[in-house]
Amino acid sequence: MLSRSPFATPKFVLQKGLCIEKPPANSFFNRAFNAHLDIAEKTYNTQFITGIKNGNLPPFAYGAFTVADSYYTYRSIDALSIAINKLASADKSNPVRDLLIEIRSRYVAFNKFFAKVWRIKGLESINPTQKLIDYVNHYVAVAKNEQPIYLLVAVLPCYHLWFWLGDRLKAYTKNNLYEEWITLTNNPDEAYLIGNFLEEYPQYDEKHALIIYKTSMSFELANFLDGGRFGVYEK
Repeated sequence: MLSRSPFATPKFVLQKGLCIEKPPANSFFNRAFNAHLDIAEKTYNTQFITGIKNGNLPPFAYGAFTVADSYYTYRSIDALSIAINKLASADKSNPVRDLLIEIRSRYVAFNKFFAKVWRIKGLESINPTQKLIDYVNHYVAVAKNEQPIYLLVAVLPCYHLWFWLGDRLKAYTKNNLYEEWITLTNNPDEAYLIGNFLEEYPQYDEKHALIIYKTSMSFELANFLDGGRFGVYEK
């Protein structure tokens, strides 16, 4: 099983002086997630996550979800590149640019590895759902129309929600076919890093940021809802 390639490596965290400790209780990281806890709970109760929890999700449904979800990692590179190009390449000390570049580089490496493991040619092999297409288009729109810091706001729900799910599911790993997925997902480093970064560089309007955040959370829910329908035979 695979989990999206982590970017909060010890080397990068140390080199850039970043923090992967749990953000403060009053941080945007926690306020935003708690404000949309209802979406998180709905995601936890989807057919896909219930199947992961009980260990009875059909393997072909898991495989279909995983391959379709890789559309996210392939196309997110487009959004990241747009945001990076907005920041002056001559400014070597721009922390937002550095973080976006690191995330992009990890996606590029992951996509190469993913294609090899899953025996696909690349993006052209993937048949994503419309909701997944809309989700990534949301990222691209944020990258095109907003300041680059808002793209970090847009991607935060993915990292925070997946960790939250893994943490909720950790009690169900024993003799579970999906133990590795749960264990790999139950890693807060990327979510915490972005959350602390947004506290250190609050270059955004919180009211506007919450709209972007909620849109991403809603697309995460839609993606997992679609995942529960994979493998269902339609006459």
